[in-house]
Amino acid sequence: MYVEGQFDASVLKDYLLAQDGCDDVVVYEIDTVDVTATMLIENDLDGGQKGRVIAACLAFSAALGDTPQVTGIVDRDYDNVRNIRYECPLLLFTDYACMEMYSFTEPVLGRFFRLFVRRTEFTPSRFIAAVRMVLIETFLMRAANQEKGYALKWLEVEEQCKVTLDKAEFDVADFVQKYLNKSAKLKHRDEFNFQLELFRASIAGQDERHCINGHDFVGMLAKYILKSVSNKNLADTDVVERQLVAHLDFKALASEPMFLELLNRVRR
Repeated sequence: MYVEGQFDASVLKDYLLAQDGCDDVVVYEIDTVDVTATMLIENDLDGGQKGRVIAACLAFSAALGDTPQVTGIVDRDYDNVRNIRYECPLLLFTDYACMEMYSFTEPVLGRFFRLFVRRTEFTPSRFIAAVRMVLIETFLMRAANQEKGYALKWLEVEEQCKVTLDKAEFDVADFVQKYLNKSAKLKHRDEFNFQLELFRASIAGQDERHCINGHDFVGMLAKYILKSVSNKNLADTDVVERQLVAHLDFKALASEPMFLELLNRVRR
């Protein structure tokens, strides 16, 4: 099995260890595979981890057909909002925007706050209510950047807003200006904002887990708990990300479509 990176590998390894008959499944990060520039160019894919997993699976599929011996798992990212589809029988896509979104639930966040943060005023519903709209807006900005092909350099959202227990103060217009200006693309602001409006309309009524970037989620969660922990190293994004994996509910994961299909494949 091939995945984009360490977080995905950790989730899937632990999940498979908890299942019967999956002891022999090996999970590889895509960095262990030689994916050539030619493979990427031929399939119109970028050189990021996701593009490399897709390119590798397309090559395996061409050589081996629909074999259960090879499976690639990638994040959906912005594919739904951008209406992008990849056809490959060896590929599975996360049910939500990314693997981290399996942690964006009240049960998982509840355990995280109870066992890691240990402050009763920190609750999942309070956190989600505080950061939800900020995370959705930044997801759509990332999607608009990809849709327009601007190659903008990202601004860490947690550094651009003030976060309290009940609210994340975030100036969308100011963020857009800084985001575009950082890459000298401010002249495209009207075009960028128009694309944002189109994307906002397209996600109306959707589960927020389809519309949040995992990196932004972890960064905001780390900032949210920063003042609650005496040891500030505990609010490091890497520490927080590892804790999210530790608090996942593998029984709940087993009911998610992607994980069900994964089990079907590995048990063939």
